[in-house]
Amino acid sequence: LPALNKLITVSIFVSAARAMARAEAKVNSNVYLYHFTRVPPIERIKPLGAFHSVEIFYAFGNLGPRLRKSDTDRKLSETMMAYWTNFAKTGNPNGQGLPRWPVYNPEKDQYIELGSEIKAKQGLYKEACDIFEGFLKRKIKILDFRKIYFSFFKVLVSAALMAILVYLTLQISSLFLATNK
Repeated sequence: LPALNKLITVSIFVSAARAMARAEAKVNSNVYLYHFTRVPPIERIKPLGAFHSVEIFYAFGNLGPRLRKSDTDRKLSETMMAYWTNFAKTGNPNGQGLPRWPVYNPEKDQYIELGSEIKAKQGLYKEACDIFEGFLKRKIKILDFRKIYFSFFKVLVSAALMAILVYLTLQISSLFLATNK
């Protein structure tokens, strides 16, 4: 199951986010890429890891009483709320007293890891993303790769996985909220 989880994470989420960041960076937009790695320290949720959408609780400060007790979770949530607020105000998440979040550059492939520690890194699943991107480029012999790449994911995610992910997210979120009371 961990291998399947990693395959889904890289093929559906990370490689698609990286492709979008690269496409936006080419049109002179400031792009900020992140990877959320914090596993909520709640026994019933720990086996799920840092699952898709769990960062929403942190970004909007909906930690509930159990997570608010944790200095790590409270600090992560406060930092994320500051990043999101700064970005909404200025188009740049950085601000005084916050760890520097680098602008995404395809050559450097930088991102910020939001987890037990907050730090800038580079090359998030780089080899796997490169392989996946190369595979798609070879299979889809069309000049406008980005358009096809996004269309491919729109169909794949929308048709096959989005319904499942939404259902699971709702189930996990209700479990998260119920467990966190």
